[in-house]
Amino acid sequence: MSEFKKALSKKNHSNVIDQDVRDELLDVSESYIVQAPAGSGKTELLTQRILALLSVVSRPENILAITFTRKAASEMKERVISALIFAENVSEAPQTPHELARWSLAKKVLERDKEKQWNLIANPNRLKLLTIDSLSANLTGALPLLSQTGMLPSIAENADIYFKQASQAMLEHIDDDELGDVSSHIKILLKHKDNNLKQLVDLVSQLLAKRLQWLPRISHSDIEDVFSTKTIKNSLERIVEEKLLDIYSAMPLNIISELPPLLNQASSQLQEKKNIKHLQGLDIVESILKPNANDLTLWKAIAELLLTASKTKPSFYKSATKTNGFPQPADAINDDQENEFKINKEMMKNILKDCSKCTNLEFIVNEVRYLPDVNHGFDSEVLESLLAILPLAVAHLKLVFKEHNVLDFSELSIASLNALGTEDNPTDIALAMDYRIEHILVDEFQDTSSPQIDLLKLLTSGWDYSSNKTLFLVGDPMQSIYRFRDANVSLFMHIAEFGIGQVHPVYKQLKVNFRSNENIIDWVNRQFQSIMPAVNDLTLSAVSYATSTAFRKASPTSFVKSYLTVDAEDNQDQANEILSVIQQHLLENEKNKSDSSLKTLAILARSRNHLKEIIFLLNKNNIPYQAIDIEPLSSKMAVQDVVSLALALTDNYDQISWLACLRSPWFSLELDDMTKVMRAMGLKNHTILNDGLDSGEKDNEDYDKNNFLLSIPETINKLMTHHSLNDCLNYGLSKGLSESGKARCLKLMPILMSAIEQKGKKPFQKWLYGCFEAVGGLLQIDMLSEVEDIKTCVKRIAEFENAGEIIDRAGLQESLDKLYASPNSSADNQIQIMTIHKSKGLEFDRVILPRLDAKSFVPDTPLMKWAEVISDVGGSQTLLAISKPTGESNDSVYEYIGYLDKQKEKYENQRLLYVATTRAKQELHLFGNIKEDAKKIKAGESGKNSYKRPIANSFLDMIWDNIEPDESADSNRVKQKLNIIKTVSGICGNSKSDDNQSLLPIDKPTKLSEYELSQLTHLETKQQQLDVIFPDRLTKRCDISEVEEMPRSSAHEQHDSLEYWNENLHEKNIASSVGTLIHRQLEWIAEDIKRTSQNIKGNSLKLSDEYRLPTSWVDTTKSQLNALNLGINAEQIFIKANSIKELLDAVIKSEIGQFILAPYDSADNELALHKNLGKGLFHSRVIDRCFITEGRRWIIDYKSSVPLKSETVEEFIVRELQVYKKQLEEYVSFFKEMENYPTTAGLYLLSINQFVAVYKS
Repeated sequence: MSEFKKALSKKNHSNVIDQDVRDELLDVSESYIVQAPAGSGKTELLTQRILALLSVVSRPENILAITFTRKAASEMKERVISALIFAENVSEAPQTPHELARWSLAKKVLERDKEKQWNLIANPNRLKLLTIDSLSANLTGALPLLSQTGMLPSIAENADIYFKQASQAMLEHIDDDELGDVSSHIKILLKHKDNNLKQLVDLVSQLLAKRLQWLPRISHSDIEDVFSTKTIKNSLERIVEEKLLDIYSAMPLNIISELPPLLNQASSQLQEKKNIKHLQGLDIVESILKPNANDLTLWKAIAELLLTASKTKPSFYKSATKTNGFPQPADAINDDQENEFKINKEMMKNILKDCSKCTNLEFIVNEVRYLPDVNHGFDSEVLESLLAILPLAVAHLKLVFKEHNVLDFSELSIASLNALGTEDNPTDIALAMDYRIEHILVDEFQDTSSPQIDLLKLLTSGWDYSSNKTLFLVGDPMQSIYRFRDANVSLFMHIAEFGIGQVHPVYKQLKVNFRSNENIIDWVNRQFQSIMPAVNDLTLSAVSYATSTAFRKASPTSFVKSYLTVDAEDNQDQANEILSVIQQHLLENEKNKSDSSLKTLAILARSRNHLKEIIFLLNKNNIPYQAIDIEPLSSKMAVQDVVSLALALTDNYDQISWLACLRSPWFSLELDDMTKVMRAMGLKNHTILNDGLDSGEKDNEDYDKNNFLLSIPETINKLMTHHSLNDCLNYGLSKGLSESGKARCLKLMPILMSAIEQKGKKPFQKWLYGCFEAVGGLLQIDMLSEVEDIKTCVKRIAEFENAGEIIDRAGLQESLDKLYASPNSSADNQIQIMTIHKSKGLEFDRVILPRLDAKSFVPDTPLMKWAEVISDVGGSQTLLAISKPTGESNDSVYEYIGYLDKQKEKYENQRLLYVATTRAKQELHLFGNIKEDAKKIKAGESGKNSYKRPIANSFLDMIWDNIEPDESADSNRVKQKLNIIKTVSGICGNSKSDDNQSLLPIDKPTKLSEYELSQLTHLETKQQQLDVIFPDRLTKRCDISEVEEMPRSSAHEQHDSLEYWNENLHEKNIASSVGTLIHRQLEWIAEDIKRTSQNIKGNSLKLSDEYRLPTSWVDTTKSQLNALNLGINAEQIFIKANSIKELLDAVIKSEIGQFILAPYDSADNELALHKNLGKGLFHSRVIDRCFITEGRRWIIDYKSSVPLKSETVEEFIVRELQVYKKQLEEYVSFFKEMENYPTTAGLYLLSINQFVAVYKS
């Protein structure tokens, strides 16, 4: 090792503060387990470790490197070979430290390569860099008889259908007396599930899917030795005892010693309550000793004594009162009791005070509330019955696998474990591998599961300190996010402390992050030190945070920015803001396209549902992007066509599938011809034809293929070959197929009939894909990625085929719904969209995280819950519980596993956010929605304090406490920016005025649309709805505050004035859209002034000094303009946004603007007025702004028109008056029918900031 250190020390590593650790990790005589946080150069470390090992081993095959993805294995192999090629071609030492280190190591490998004649560069496959599944396949294939699989079948990535078939086959033994007690066990389970056979099938299927967790343990012993009521009870006792010891250790001894008299008093004084049943039933407590499992009731009583009732938000009582068992001394019945009450009350106060000073003690004590009852926590009869049928279920699964010649990954892993035998009784292959393998490296070790650890134990079972064999485990517990794949991060932490088998690797931690800028790293450190727990908890899979140090120094171009929309009604506002960021990104790349590489931007979502609005906007704006596993494969038309073809070819009477094929792009039969085909099929019962086909009913019990005289392909062939009128009449038709229909049928039906004849004679995948290609299905495909989608679909359909038939069609559709389309191969990598899970291991210049306010996914209540509980002192226990029938309470073991799952999910969500934020190199953009808190605003709160806290455990909730702007004096260290976006939609939703919601303004009488009427769901008839909105009197103010989701809109510029803008239609449309936007903004400003005026002293009608537009106004306007899809570039958007703000600033500062926008109590914005014309017809107008001041009604019509270049201001005013005079007089007539105020009506010409009166009475 010293030679390597000398080579590596030639260059200065002062910027890499953990370089000494990295150098030490190249010691090939020592085993290590390394925590490598995000961006710490884990892959480079593994590459250097492999190079260091290659320089000392006898053969490359002595080294085994294990990864979890093919991509990672390929990348690692490529790095090793590239390092060798570089060292072979470059004689001069590189200048950068990491390149020097790699070059030095590669030089030594080349010397070894030459000495041993490996010729690695020409034979890279001698490097054993495998995925864990490839390793299992190699082990199983190397000794097929020993591993009990024979020749290795194909691997089914989705084996749910096989689990279901095996479960159904096993349950058919319900009346089979030859299998002993199996029949009675099935009946017990069926009774437990209310005779719901489907639920029982699902339950057994879930167990088979999880068999990798339990089957290896019973392969060499009886199931009773591993799973029985006795073993589960023993596991419960150990779990309960360990947790009670944790609580006992966490609580100060002086508090514990004073609890007995307090428990005794509270037990005797408290009234009967559900949440204190353990305290009420407590026997006299003399003393509290070191606990065991039998003391659970006592410690539950202690929790009830000290903690308030809430289990989800535990806290200590604030005082000792009658409520928690400590009444006033005056309530005592004698002097002795009075003295006792007084002493205990004071003691309880002191204990509660001391407890509140202990960090997190309330959460530690609260855990006892969830601990299960050791003796009565589960239904032993049901559990024993379930365990008794497991061997039979596994046997049926093996038969199903054999029938279909497939395996799932679990079966492959089990077979590989069987191939190695046991630690005490290894097989020949285990001995051979022990002889060959000297060094094992495992990447992403935080994502391992217990069976994979068992595999490592078997591979290293013969190792000891004198063997000079090493184990090198690398991962980051903070990035463990695959619990849904049975990954258990606690295993990493457990092995770091206790080792694995005979090997005890040295724990090391890397610190330096080479990926992200210092501003990003500082933000991540600050956030996650408070988000993640302070200490590890193996039981709950809680991982404490380890800080990182940035290698890349702070830069003014690097930042974290939060965009928080306020009271947004939907996610569209977020999507609009995200579109603005994307367009700015593309604009920057366009300007810098001469650079060697373009910057990348990734949108990372917690759920695919969070991307719908964003993807819609990208498609609408023709922005290319790569979506990684986002678009469901089943949503693509070409895939639907393949599925229809497969279902049609396997069932000649499947009407829906055949009709889908006939109407598909590759067949394109006209609807009239399709109707003829269906009628010509003929039915034995013609009444069914008339009543069923014509009405569209298909659920008639007689409506099946036996009722048809001919199949669909037979019918088409008959229609193709019979042309006379009599032939047509025989089929109930007045005439045959159209000429174009005949031509299509003559071309395609021979291909389809040939395919039907060949069914079962060729491999299904080749047969189906060949047919789809032959009929021209691939001609509708535009991109190569779609061809891969078709192949993926065909492969999945083939998994459901049996003897040329597809029986489980519902299962096929469910399986297809889990597949996703390939990325758009024509798009570059400037914009990428994926889930956070898919982004792991990747990095991007800019990262966008949408919908941070969304609540975490809440899974359905499963029929079975399973938990592997790893303790902090070593060892693990396995728990299993079954849900009760509907309506019954689940047992305490089931509830305890549910508590563990919920806690593990909470901690994994923290790690998921960490993974997402650490993908960013330069910029991190965070998006979420927040809600104003009316009570806090009324209390005078401002800033972030005026908003409600986000939903608990949402990503936004996690970062909420530290989300304030952080503007440093150093321009290079702007770490966090905050943009509160008070969107027009959200603010209007909060408006106090009920009148600023309106129906769409129309220019002529019309009827209410069906959509508008449907919004008034609380009224029974349309007439009632009309009567509510439009009473008999001619005109009224429209109050629709109780109407759900009534469409909202603003007034728009009349088209008559647009001709003066520009002769170009595109410019006219832009002008109209911008005018509408200005109307909306003026509406918001008027409402905001009204709210703001309540906090301003003095004359609130003059706001030039006090009122200002929000600082984010330009950004908000840019977002709104982008949402209008005006077809102009980002620079033009920016110019227009600034122009609009300048116009509005001028309005706010001017005397006339202040007069018009002043916060009058009578003011209305976008007021909708409707004139009833009878018979459901009405006339509708929307008034921009109106108010009453000093006894006069003012009617204001905003106009954003601008003077033409050739006209003066006076000419412009005259022109506008001519256009809008009649409209304003109509407004006045509406008001005259409702009131008798003197009225002034006029135009507010915004471009010249002048009000022009049109009418005055």
